[in-house]
Amino acid sequence: MLVPLYDVNKTFEENADKGPFFSDLLEVKSPRTPILTFLGLPLCSPIGVAPCPLTLGKGISLLSKLEFDVLIYKTIRCMQYPVHSFPNLYVMEDSPGNITVANSFGIGCAKPEVVLCDIEKAKSSLSAGQILIVSIYGEGKTRKESMQQFYQAAAMAKDAGAHIVEANLSCPNLLHTTALYLDIEYVEALTSRLVAILGNIPLTVKVGVFPTLTGLRQLLYTLAKIGVQGICGINSVSQPIYNKAGAPIFGPDREKAGVSGSSIRPLALSFVQNVKSILEKEKLSLKLLATGGVTQAHHFREFLEAGADIALSATGAMWNPYLAMEYHRGAYDTKRITRKLERNADY
Repeated sequence: MLVPLYDVNKTFEENADKGPFFSDLLEVKSPRTPILTFLGLPLCSPIGVAPCPLTLGKGISLLSKLEFDVLIYKTIRCMQYPVHSFPNLYVMEDSPGNITVANSFGIGCAKPEVVLCDIEKAKSSLSAGQILIVSIYGEGKTRKESMQQFYQAAAMAKDAGAHIVEANLSCPNLLHTTALYLDIEYVEALTSRLVAILGNIPLTVKVGVFPTLTGLRQLLYTLAKIGVQGICGINSVSQPIYNKAGAPIFGPDREKAGVSGSSIRPLALSFVQNVKSILEKEKLSLKLLATGGVTQAHHFREFLEAGADIALSATGAMWNPYLAMEYHRGAYDTKRITRKLERNADY
């Protein structure tokens, strides 16, 4: 059984300092060649990792060697900010090939100078045909303050050399209930300015589940009109998480947490199908990045066949580092992948 790259029994800080916890990687000798483009960038494959506790500099360096080609750096702020207190991850289901977890991290961030250096290291670790996207976030007591923090974070990501910037408008486990992506007026004002700040660096937006197709259609129209180049969904899904005794797993102040992994895949696939249908019907030029519930290699193909341009995993990749390699080789068996790597065989 594979050991997850992220140790749920350690704090976020311990994982960031000592992790990722993986020692099985053997060098893959054969070079990989870009075979497609995404937003003008050469790309080896449409397979990647969504922003998660693993996607800091060292984690991205490891994941790139494991043949994940679209790497999204964990959401940054324009200032230092603490992660929620331990515990932060709770395993809800752990059966072969199916992992569901609840996470309660908030959006912590190191000092700006540390973040800039780490993003630069992450980018330098990539090979030809791999892309670094940096996820950004801003919040404040007022809409103006929130937007200003987003603007500053975008400038940081640009300075650090991000290929693409993603505005995270859908984090489910902050200590408030605002769903930014459902506020069309806010999204329009925010992304208009972000597009201007980023210049020739593409902007994408990450969203969650939509209560109505009308709201989703309105958002897609708005983003396309402004010049946003992509939409990513879905983020983890917020719900109350209790232990067997009926007490909140993460404490009384964090009754709800973000659920990710296998159990949300039907919601994510439905989102992809709905977005693709609207984009085609209305002839909107947005790229679609899909995430939510990819825990087996063939799930990547399900999302791509449903209409996604890019298919991402987070929880699945944390629990199975070989997920991308399995997909690329069409061999959905981790033991087989490991044996093949040990023999340095091509197939």
